[in-house]
Amino acid sequence: MMPRSLPFRVLPLMLLGLAGCAENWTRPGTSTAQADAEYAACQQAARQELPPRMERRERTAARPVYERTCTRDGGRETCRQVYVRTQPATYENVDVNDSARSDWARACMRQRGYTRDGLRWGG
Repeated sequence: MMPRSLPFRVLPLMLLGLAGCAENWTRPGTSTAQADAEYAACQQAARQELPPRMERRERTAARPVYERTCTRDGGRETCRQVYVRTQPATYENVDVNDSARSDWARACMRQRGYTRDGLRWGG
């Protein structure tokens, strides 16, 4: 059985890997450095238009935790689920403008004549 905490151990490694990649924008006659500078300008403009707006959201709902308890009466075993406690809900802070801000920056690049060409590692 996989420990429940395993995804939280893997997540930082995944994010570290993503930190080394950037969106690749191309336009004929434009260098990678110039495209990166224009994308940074579009991202800055997007942050001004759609600043971070944090909301606290429930990640997992509160849930009861049960334990299996068995008793033996003679040759007969009887098992039942016994309530132990309530696992509290977990919460996270989410920037509700994040997706719209990314869309805004991408639209800005398209208006400048760029085409998105996937991701580039080492960006």
